[in-house]
Amino acid sequence: MLRPRSVIDAIGRDDFYSDLLALLEQVSGSDLCAVYRLEPDTLRGLGSADVADGRLARDRASCFAGRDYWRRDPGIREVRSVDEPDRSAVVRADLRKMPGDLRSMLYPDIAERVGICGRRGQATYWLSVLRSSRRGVFNGDELGNLAGLSGDLISAIAKHEEVRRFRPEHALASVECIERGILATELLSRRETEVCARILFGLPFARIAGQLGVSEETVKTYRNRAFQRLEVAHQRDLMMWYFSIWAPEGLDGGEAAGAGDERPIPLRKRRA
Repeated sequence: MLRPRSVIDAIGRDDFYSDLLALLEQVSGSDLCAVYRLEPDTLRGLGSADVADGRLARDRASCFAGRDYWRRDPGIREVRSVDEPDRSAVVRADLRKMPGDLRSMLYPDIAERVGICGRRGQATYWLSVLRSSRRGVFNGDELGNLAGLSGDLISAIAKHEEVRRFRPEHALASVECIERGILATELLSRRETEVCARILFGLPFARIAGQLGVSEETVKTYRNRAFQRLEVAHQRDLMMWYFSIWAPEGLDGGEAAGAGDERPIPLRKRRA
C-alpha cells in the first residue's frame, strides 16, 4: 500500500509542496500541482510546484485564484460537493468543457487535470494534479494510485497549513506547557505524560531520568507504554500526535492568533 511518508515528513517545511509533487510524479507521472483552500466565496492558493520551472505552476495558480477564473470552472461544483468531514474524492476534469479563454490561458499544454479534494474540519482543500500533453492522460493504475493516496494527502495538506499558520514553537514553549496539553486529553498517566513532555521538549533520556528521579530504563518503559496507548511508533509520530491535539479551537473558520501574536495558544482536548 502506498504511504506518503516523504510528504508527512515535510509537513511544516518550506519544501513541502516540492516533496508533494515528487510523490505525485512517482506514482502518477504528474508534471504540476497546485493546492487551494475553498472558502464560501473565495479560493485561496496555498502552494504549488512543477517539475520544470517553479514559477510556471505558481503563476498559473495565482492567475486561476486571483482573477476568479475558478468561478467559471465546471469542476468547482464537484469540489464543493465533497462536504462530509474526513471524506476525500478524486475528480477527473474534462478540459474540453472548459471555457475557451480559461483553457488557453491555464491549460494550453496540459493533457489532463485530476482534482483530489476533501474536507478537514471546516475547510475544503483541493489538490490540482496536472499531466502535460507530452506525457498524455493518466492511465488506470495512475488514477488508482491517486485515489489510494487521496485521504492521506488531503490530511497532510491540512496539517501542513495548520502547522505553518500556528507556529509550533508556541506549543513547545516549556515542559509545563506540553504536560498541560497532554494531560487535557486524559489518554496518558501522569508519569507517562511527564516522560513524553520531556521527550517532545528535546531532553535526552539521562536528563529525563535525573529530573524524575528514576532510571533510564524506567523512562524507556514509560515511553513505550505511552507509545502503545497513543498507537505511535516513533518520536516523530509522537510529535505529530501532539500537534494534532495542540491545534487551537476555531482553527478552521474562527478567530486565530496572528503571525505576530506571542500569547500562549490554548490546547484542544482530543475528541473521542
